Amino acid sequence: MQNKVFCVMYAKIFSDNFPDEGFTDGKLANGDEIYSFLTKNLGFVTDTATDEIIPGDFAIWYLAANEKFGELHVNEVVWKWSFGESNWDIILSFLRVLNEKNILSVEQYVDLIAKVDEGMKAFDDMYEIPAYLKAKRDGFPWTKKETSTKRNIKSIIHTLKCTMEEKGYRVIFPR
Repeated sequence: MQNKVFCVMYAKIFSDNFPDEGFTDGKLANGDEIYSFLTKNLGFVTDTATDEIIPGDFAIWYLAANEKFGELHVNEVVWKWSFGESNWDIILSFLRVLNEKNILSVEQYVDLIAKVDEGMKAFDDMYEIPAYLKAKRDGFPWTKKETSTKRNIKSIIHTLKCTMEEKGYRVIFPR
C-alpha cells in the first residue's frame, strides 16, 4: 500500500483550463496519482497545418510557467502564487517535499526532476511551450527566450495598486 498525502495542484491557465481530476480542491493521493497528473499531456499544443496535438505539454510545466495564480499543497505545506509569481523553484520545492515524505518512487522523482530541468532550460512563460515543442519535434535548435509576460503583469498590478492607494483605497492581495 502506497503512502498518501492530501494534495492540491492548481494553476489558472487560459480561461481556467487546468485539469482538475480532484486536485483543484484537494484529495488524498498516492505517488502514482500525483505523478500521472503532473506528467499528463494537456493537449494545448497543436500543429496548425494538421490540427494534430503535439504531445509533451506536461501539467507540471504549466504550474511553473503560468502567468496567473495557483497553489500547491502537500498536507500542511502550502505554496501559493499570484499574478506573475509562478516559478520553477516552487515546483522543485513541492517535489522535494513529496520525495522527503516517500510519496514518489525514485524513478518518478528522477523523471519529474528531468521534466522540470527540461522546462527550466527552455522557457519561463507558458506561452513559449508551443513554440518549444514544435521546435523539439522538428529537430530545430531552441534558445530560451526572455519573455516579458510575467514582468508586464507585475508592472500593471503595481501601477494599479499605487494608483488606488493614491486615491485613498486600501489594497489587499489575498494569499
